[in-house]
Amino acid sequence: MRKIGVMQKISLSALGEFRISTADGELPVQTRKARALFVYLAMSPGGSHTREHLAGMLWGRSAEPQARASLRQTLSSLRKLLADYGNFLSADAERATLDLQQVDIDLNRFTRLAQSDDAGELEQAMQLYRGDFLQGFGLPEEAFEEWLLFQRGHHRELAMQALTRLIDQYTERGEYVAALEQARRLLTFDALQEGIHQRLMQIYDRLGRREHALRQYRECKALLETELQVSPSTELTRLYESIKSGHAAGKADNGSGFEQAAPTMQQRSGKPGIAVL
Repeated sequence: MRKIGVMQKISLSALGEFRISTADGELPVQTRKARALFVYLAMSPGGSHTREHLAGMLWGRSAEPQARASLRQTLSSLRKLLADYGNFLSADAERATLDLQQVDIDLNRFTRLAQSDDAGELEQAMQLYRGDFLQGFGLPEEAFEEWLLFQRGHHRELAMQALTRLIDQYTERGEYVAALEQARRLLTFDALQEGIHQRLMQIYDRLGRREHALRQYRECKALLETELQVSPSTELTRLYESIKSGHAAGKADNGSGFEQAAPTMQQRSGKPGIAVL
């Protein structure tokens, strides 16, 4: 049903699976190249790029005439899809431009909220983080894949940092159950980060769940030995022994109720990793 004369905002969801929608529901963007083009323009300064750049980004393996023809066809199909709701996408002989004033992008809201120090806003950020950037999506185009992997890593790191600050907020208030829930989620981002396991062990100990804390150490130890062929750090082992003997809770801490975290795998082994704690 055409919405001639009615301007509606478009919502783009790029955290998790790709989805664009209006108040009437989801819009069926059929091809992967069309989805990639829409997201790429939505995240570009001013929502605009030259046709030459877009053709090289999304059809880099094709000869230039074919790449430009494919871009022209994809732009045409997107414009027809969006025309029912307004003039969102414009193109001339040189450039294609998406009207960012009319596009609500979950990434923009997530980025703003994830950098906050307010627990409520951090919680909202993590509600928006339904999965990695364009989760499960990919194209056999080198330039686009490089951009995709960069964006995926950048927003994933923002999420991990937001979770870490949220855990700090909860622990400072003594809300250890809430801190535990977020620490468990943080572990799903990178199970090889010792600092996350250490934080979980400390939270379990504060909750009086010593066996869970000890089990967490053993799980961490098994992971490190299996995946990286290294043993847990001295700091983590010392915490394990302290909890095992019943002397960990109540020790001097860093102001948030916890001892300093163990070194990350990147610090200890030089292997790639994200320092989050």
